[in-house]
Amino acid sequence: ITEETIESHLGKTVHSTLEWLYKKVMEKKIPSITDVIDFYSEKWCKNLSQDFLIVRKEMKTEALSNSIPTLVFHSVRRHEESDLFTLDPAHFSDIVSFIVERFGTVDIRSVKDNAGGVLLTFDDGYKDNFEVVLPILNDHNVKALFFLLPNYLGNYNLWNTKASVMIPHLSKDEVATLIQQGHTVGSHGLTHHNLKKFADPDVLLELQESRRMIEDWFHISVDCFAYPYGSTDPRIQNIARKVYRLSFSTDQASSQWSGETDVDIRREFVWPHQTVQDIEDLIVHFGTYDNNPYK
Repeated sequence: ITEETIESHLGKTVHSTLEWLYKKVMEKKIPSITDVIDFYSEKWCKNLSQDFLIVRKEMKTEALSNSIPTLVFHSVRRHEESDLFTLDPAHFSDIVSFIVERFGTVDIRSVKDNAGGVLLTFDDGYKDNFEVVLPILNDHNVKALFFLLPNYLGNYNLWNTKASVMIPHLSKDEVATLIQQGHTVGSHGLTHHNLKKFADPDVLLELQESRRMIEDWFHISVDCFAYPYGSTDPRIQNIARKVYRLSFSTDQASSQWSGETDVDIRREFVWPHQTVQDIEDLIVHFGTYDNNPYK
């Protein structure tokens, strides 16, 4: 008996999807991209087996099965001005409630043991992450990952020259409380500048010094980093690999986690206009389509 491989399963699933698509076209019933993805996903999951062999030994099992839907948020507060990176507290609460009930969440500290779940991350370290976000997360027993700018703790978002309003960042005491309550913090750099504009020594300084400051202040080990603006390339990633175990990008990165050290982990933005149904589609089809309508 010939044992089936993951590669042959992939080929069969693609073939079945193309046959189904051809039949629909011949019937003049053109399916949408979402319909095609749904059909493919259903076929893949229905016939998937843990007993499949992996012929390409250089591919780790995690890279085939451990794609963790990871979302990125920024500020959560009531606001009058239009802001693409700010969510209303009630809407955010609805999103968290839905994710917990529909998918569950995963703690970055136990991500290796993940059997399903969504990772929630927050960039920039705004004060509302403590005042608004923390109570909502705690109500749902969700642990999140917060990326900080240590140079701006206790200050305002002066780094953002395009900001229409000054937003306060977390204080050191507030960060300490986040950590005490079981959440994880990582670095977002020192200045929030686009690292691709820096020479190698300056990139290394941003990564190393921001890590050192957070570790010294809070007496913890920091092994997670988020590229400012999600801006990265192979040069930046090679430097990040020397400093951090996990480095997070945005929606231009791979959807796969490769194993011990990842330098380009995909995260999807959650936009203010998105409904709970949009969030469900984003998670179910994580990494398969462009979720950014503002490019």
